[in-house]
Amino acid sequence: MKPEAQLAEELAKATALAADSRWGEAADAWARVHKSAMRLGDLQAAQRGANERVEALRRDDRPAQMLSALEDALGLSEGPTRVALEVQVVAAMADIGQLRSAARHAAELLARTTDAGTRLVVADTLAGVLLSRGDLLGLSNLIEQLEAEARGGAVLAARYRRAQLERMQGELDGAAEGFIAVHQALAPHPQAAAAAGGALCALADVCLIKGEWDECFAFLDGAAQHFQQGRRRAALFQLEAQRAMAVLSSGANFLPGLLDEPVEYASSRGLVLLEARARLARGLARVVGGSDAAWSDLDAAVLLAETAGAPMLAGRARLERFHADYGEEGGEPTVEDLRKAVEDLTGDRVWHSRAMVVLAEAVSPTRVAEAIELSGRAMCRFQAMDLEEDEAAAKRVIASLRS
Repeated sequence: MKPEAQLAEELAKATALAADSRWGEAADAWARVHKSAMRLGDLQAAQRGANERVEALRRDDRPAQMLSALEDALGLSEGPTRVALEVQVVAAMADIGQLRSAARHAAELLARTTDAGTRLVVADTLAGVLLSRGDLLGLSNLIEQLEAEARGGAVLAARYRRAQLERMQGELDGAAEGFIAVHQALAPHPQAAAAAGGALCALADVCLIKGEWDECFAFLDGAAQHFQQGRRRAALFQLEAQRAMAVLSSGANFLPGLLDEPVEYASSRGLVLLEARARLARGLARVVGGSDAAWSDLDAAVLLAETAGAPMLAGRARLERFHADYGEEGGEPTVEDLRKAVEDLTGDRVWHSRAMVVLAEAVSPTRVAEAIELSGRAMCRFQAMDLEEDEAAAKRVIASLRS
């Protein structure tokens, strides 16, 4: 078969596999297109093969392989197409737990991007990385920039990022209104299924904090439908971890084995933050079930999040490990580890306040003044956030110390 005919056949196969959403096979097929086209000197076909391979790997949740494929694609691209690929580099870095590098790369990309529309895409991507990094000051400044420059669909992206910041700051009603608005705008559009599902997951998180369990599970069910529509497997596994945390928080049991597949999937694909969340959820499910393997999952969640540069996730895992009466490597829980959890959770007003109450209880036998100060600060925050049960818990600690 002539090289030109072989290339045409490979193009047809790759296109068909992508149309059938067989993303793993499609990625391999597009790699063959790229290779054949390069041999022929057909740079247009080579660029298409490289770019489509990147997209197939993204949809197949293989960020490490995606980074390698991006090198080929970037070598053939320029202008706006190149910037769009560099945004993909940032996203892949974040997925494999290289948040520090992702933030630096995105900031450098934003500084040298002049096209208004492209700048907004870069800024939105950077905002997601800064949120995972717990850099709320940087996030706040970036959101102000997004809101000032946003036009068209970018206005919705800015609203979503503002709602995320409000959630972190404990402005729960404002955050919920923002997520609802975003979902209502995106839900009618199938191509935005993943983003619509993300908005519902964020709403479920707000409901979990408030203890509104029926609403929480309803939003998670709605998000699952969006992710299924968008065929986003990693998103479905992340949702399953979130559902497990909600079930456990409501006082019910969750079978740890239901999280085996999410953990394995994330581990096999190098999805570090997903693995940390899934291990945290499975570890807590194992605690409730009395499994001796619980501490290993909780340790792994702390280590994965910490190594990735995601302090709020690491702090949450440390806090839950302390609650479960474990320290590092299954040892005794320590106040030092709890203090590190409080420090790591600084960016999340709700969980930072909850961690302060736990720390107040832990130090109360020997450091009464510190315990009262911690509980008092947390109580005032809970009043502002209208979290009555949390406020009552903080008041009980103060009352016990003054009695």
